[in-house]
Amino acid sequence: MKKTIFHIDRALPCLFFNRKNRLSWPAEIYICEPFRQRSLITLLYICLNIFCASAQGMTETSREVLKIGDKVPESFWNTKRQFLIEGKSTDKSLEHLRGKLIVIDFWATWCAPCVAMMPSMENLQKQFSDEIQILPVTAQLADIVNGFLPLQEAKTGVKFNLPKIVSDRSLAALFPHNVIPHLVWIDKQGILRATTGFEEATSAKIKQMITGDLKDLRTKTDVFLAFDKEKPLFMNENGGDGRQMIFHSVLSAYVPGIHPGFNRNQDSLSGFKILVRNNSAPKILAYAFGEGKREFNRKNTVYNISDSSVFSRPKNEDVYEWMRKHTYCYELVVPPHLSIKAYDIMKSELKTLFPNYNCRIEKRKLNCLVLLRTKKVDMKSIGGEAIAGFNPFGFKIQNANLSILALQLDMVYMQDAPLVLDKTGIDYNVDIEVKSSLKDRDELNRNLEKYGLRLEEKKVFTQVLVISEQEGRQNEMEKYRRTN
Repeated sequence: MKKTIFHIDRALPCLFFNRKNRLSWPAEIYICEPFRQRSLITLLYICLNIFCASAQGMTETSREVLKIGDKVPESFWNTKRQFLIEGKSTDKSLEHLRGKLIVIDFWATWCAPCVAMMPSMENLQKQFSDEIQILPVTAQLADIVNGFLPLQEAKTGVKFNLPKIVSDRSLAALFPHNVIPHLVWIDKQGILRATTGFEEATSAKIKQMITGDLKDLRTKTDVFLAFDKEKPLFMNENGGDGRQMIFHSVLSAYVPGIHPGFNRNQDSLSGFKILVRNNSAPKILAYAFGEGKREFNRKNTVYNISDSSVFSRPKNEDVYEWMRKHTYCYELVVPPHLSIKAYDIMKSELKTLFPNYNCRIEKRKLNCLVLLRTKKVDMKSIGGEAIAGFNPFGFKIQNANLSILALQLDMVYMQDAPLVLDKTGIDYNVDIEVKSSLKDRDELNRNLEKYGLRLEEKKVFTQVLVISEQEGRQNEMEKYRRTN
């Protein structure tokens, strides 16, 4: 029997940002890749960098892992590294930076907070001039960075003059981390003084570092956890190979080190798996009622819940403290013959686990952005590799369904717009490529016109999920969180 695997993974990128202060994401990718013995579809919305590859790319400097207070090794200064300076690549060491305060900024072109802070980092360098050197470092190749910078400069009107280290492995291994932005502070004596997040990159904090007053500098400590989301959760150091598993379901409280998200696997031989990682009970219920066919998000979900903090982090609460109090991990694995009933099983289990919530789906008329077909244009795919790639400056869909466009606009590029729905009626795969801002509806419409497509704001009857509290019922799972 030929084995077929269908896999969808969604990672949630907005963990560290309140909605009012949300930063726009520079690049999201949805890629479909055919394999010889399995077909794999992966949906990724990621700005959390799991830097395992960097840790594996060891050189002479990566044998050491520095601690706060350690002096950097001589190899830090004399190893030649690939620099990108004014668009040109050159190899040079860090010898010329001895005696300066150095702030290493680990970043990537696809990381929204990294990109958002680039103008402020340029300003900080100008403000402190020769007293410091801000040093952006990325594992990405020079060609990728060179292709990205002009687009971002045109968008922001800022010239990015900071010299950048590219194709890096050794510095990432010397200062290990799994979340970017990651800032490494090295003082004038070459001593590692702090590792922080991007929020510490301020004029006041740099002055503190220069004067040696570090009492208000918040240190960033990444959690490293051996975790493979493709295997059963928690069992035998993540469940072994799972070959003997027929059915299981697991619910746990918040697990540090696992990034929030959802993924599902359908395997024609071993069955169907649903995994929800560090999400609130109402959000887990919304995923279950979506049944993998639709997205119930803040635009089409009504929360009749008195305490909004159980599903939405208050602005003034620490993200990890909120997750510790309100999020869970849930995993369900069923055999192939039960795959079609997996979401029914999930809903039934969640009703038992969280009897304090009642869920129903109803039709309501909502103000929506509707993707319409205005004229017949031949977009039918001629075949080939299935690819759907998106970034803020355009997209390309090849041999994939047009509904991906509405999904990306709704969940990534037009998060503050009304619900985006695909009402084109096109049920076949298409080939379409558009170069346009995906956040500017008017510009996007002008570029969609040649394909006979248009986004229009309309009142539409659509499905809405209503999650309500059951009077007199409490979340019994909370007491286990507190005692264990």
